[in-house]
Amino acid sequence: MLIKYLYQIIIFCIFILLSLAVDAQPIVLDSTFLRYDFRTSDFYLYKDSLHIRSIEALPQEGFIRPDKDIPNLGYPKETVWARFEVQNQSTDENWILHYNWTFSDTVELYVQDSTGSWSCKYRAGYLLPFSYRPLPYAGFAYPIQLKQGETLRFYLRMHSRGPFAIPLSFKRPIQLQNEQRITDILYGGYFGLLFVMLFYNFVIWLFLKDRSYLYYSFTILCTLGVFSGASGYAAQYLWGDFPVANIYFTKVFMSLIVISTAVFANEFLNTKKYAPAFKKIFRFMIVLALIGIAHTLYDMQSSLTNRIISLHTPLLLAVGIWTWYKGNKAARFFVLAWSFYIVGGLVVTLANSGVLPTAGIYWHLAEIGSAIEVVLLSLALSDRYRMYRKEKEEAQQRALDIAEKAKNELEQKVKARTREISEKNEDLVASEEEIRQQAEELQTINDNLLDTQTELRKLSLVAEKATNAITITDANGNIVWANPSHERITGYTTRSLIGKSLIELLTEQEADSEIIKNLQKELRHHDTISHNLQLYNKEKQIYWVNLIVSAVRDNTAEQKISNYISIATDISEVQKQKELISHKHGQFMNNLNYASRIQQSLLPDIGAFAQNAFVLNLPRDIVSGDFYWAKQVKNQTLIAVADCTGHGTSAAFVTILGISLLNEIAQEYDGEDISYILRKLDERLSVLLKANEINGLADGMDIGLIRLDRDNERLDFVGANQNLFVANKNALEEYKGDRVPIGFSRMYKNKTFTQQQIPYPEVGTMLYLSSDGYPDQFGGGEDRKFMKKRFKKLLIKLHQQELEAQRAELLQIFEEWKGNQSQTDDVVVMGIRL
Repeated sequence: MLIKYLYQIIIFCIFILLSLAVDAQPIVLDSTFLRYDFRTSDFYLYKDSLHIRSIEALPQEGFIRPDKDIPNLGYPKETVWARFEVQNQSTDENWILHYNWTFSDTVELYVQDSTGSWSCKYRAGYLLPFSYRPLPYAGFAYPIQLKQGETLRFYLRMHSRGPFAIPLSFKRPIQLQNEQRITDILYGGYFGLLFVMLFYNFVIWLFLKDRSYLYYSFTILCTLGVFSGASGYAAQYLWGDFPVANIYFTKVFMSLIVISTAVFANEFLNTKKYAPAFKKIFRFMIVLALIGIAHTLYDMQSSLTNRIISLHTPLLLAVGIWTWYKGNKAARFFVLAWSFYIVGGLVVTLANSGVLPTAGIYWHLAEIGSAIEVVLLSLALSDRYRMYRKEKEEAQQRALDIAEKAKNELEQKVKARTREISEKNEDLVASEEEIRQQAEELQTINDNLLDTQTELRKLSLVAEKATNAITITDANGNIVWANPSHERITGYTTRSLIGKSLIELLTEQEADSEIIKNLQKELRHHDTISHNLQLYNKEKQIYWVNLIVSAVRDNTAEQKISNYISIATDISEVQKQKELISHKHGQFMNNLNYASRIQQSLLPDIGAFAQNAFVLNLPRDIVSGDFYWAKQVKNQTLIAVADCTGHGTSAAFVTILGISLLNEIAQEYDGEDISYILRKLDERLSVLLKANEINGLADGMDIGLIRLDRDNERLDFVGANQNLFVANKNALEEYKGDRVPIGFSRMYKNKTFTQQQIPYPEVGTMLYLSSDGYPDQFGGGEDRKFMKKRFKKLLIKLHQQELEAQRAELLQIFEEWKGNQSQTDDVVVMGIRL
């Protein structure tokens, strides 16, 4: 008995040792492998109904070997753990653990650190953002580093509420890239086929307006949506950071497929004629699909959509078979297409349920079936169109045959009747033709008389009612007719004018004798003349008229003058207004010229501050919004050029304020930082214009200011939206001012004005300060600006010439560029030679 117990104990120990030995055998990766697929002996599985989150709490005795190399668990509710060990015998330390299953909600890889603690190294999944994945693949690819000879244990925690298979493999990075490239090419071809079919059917719909093509285009679009989501490409490329959208996207498009295929089947198979019961069933399926969409938006894990698809797909095959049986020949391609699709979907369903393998072609039969279905249904549409066209042509031919027969019979009857009528009407034709010609001649004469009477009535009415004085004279200029308006304008009655000469009448009204001579001279050479005349009416009151005299020629070959028509329009009020406007304009110009002289008197003599200098000052509107200023302070010469807001009178007022403020600030200036002058100018001008108040003036100026200290050989510049140009030896250097104006305080906060110290130039160097009026001038024959770039090139060209020659050429080029255009803005250009 004791020996028997000892034997049993030994057998049990051997069994335990063997179990441990088998469990300890790791996956060995050597240099010959590019890819290693897991086998049943390489890993263990544990179904975790408690959804444990840590390795320490995981019972090790519950792990069992899978019964297949690629376990297919169907639709499990438990979390599944996989345990495996790996030993690296190759020289390559970089491997990738590839779990090629896109439907897993979460996939977590646990590894042990140097302290022996287990932690989750990678966590990704269908319900997590795509950016969580360490490598950008539709499946789950986790990079693993294994030193040569190192052995490590791994745990893989997987959870899914969809179909669940576990295809695991270790791959070298280059192998995974090559496999993924092939997968991308195949899916690219598949999606490309769908896009081509979509475009093809949509274009045919545009030309034929057959709604079947439009509905089928929408079906293909929905197929694209479903398979781009199911393959993982939508999650990868469309909404990687919004994974929930992929579930909604796929399931909504599944419901839309039900709607589009139902509408397409009703239209394509003509169910109203061949299967009216199915037409009602498909309406019910559309309602179910809409409910499925609403339910998916409420519960994204809902399986209602899958059930609707499972019910709807066999119905499509059934309606195709039934309508084919009822005589619709177009249904044969429809039945064949949905047979392929249903077979592909059935195989995938069996693979998801674990009946068939999940690897290889089985898993992609749905895509293959849908591709064949898309092509066959496109052929079905073409076949149906061909049959409809053939039936239409046959019907048209039958109609043509009937119409031709009826036409022949009618022609025979018409010919017989025509002969009878022709014999009776021959005698009437001649007399009718003669009567018709006479009637046409009478009608023409009558129409001409009516037209003449109408025109005469119109002319008479116009002449009688016209407010202008109208007279008609004979060829010698004697008045033969005058309208009533003469008495109102001239004081002469119509009767008193008859027989008088027009020239005699003008002489009585004291018209200028030179004008009368010119009238007579012009009438010899022109058919129409026009003059403004100052006349006296019968009461010796002055009035003005515009007199137009036109010659009327006869219809003879010589076209002699038979009459003259004169029209006198009273322009007395217009003339008074012109005289008043002219007087007011003269007063305004006098005031403006006086203001210009005042403004010019405020401008300094630049020669008193810089011995070699010139100023080109071109106001746009007599008074200018640009000004220049100079001041001598403590052996320093301060020179500025400023451009005030706008131009004309308003801008001129701002220039006076600017000059006054600069003179005031110069007295306070301590001779150190010239940016002080612009800061104070900005503050005081803003106060005067109330720029900080809501109703204040949005006015100001741009200014460039230089300080020239010849004793200490120092040159400084500060600018507000203006620049300094320094030219020497055919080179031009630009010093830019701050990009803020003087004034406009509400629009610019925390202004700063920066003093720039410029290396003191050598003798002969030119300094240029300018407003923006010169480069902003439009012209050049193409109505474009002179531009700053062209202005700088001009300064380089001129800077070695004499100062007066520079000013003259600047003025000449400006006028040539402006041409017939008006001046755009005020212009000030100042040049100083050191």
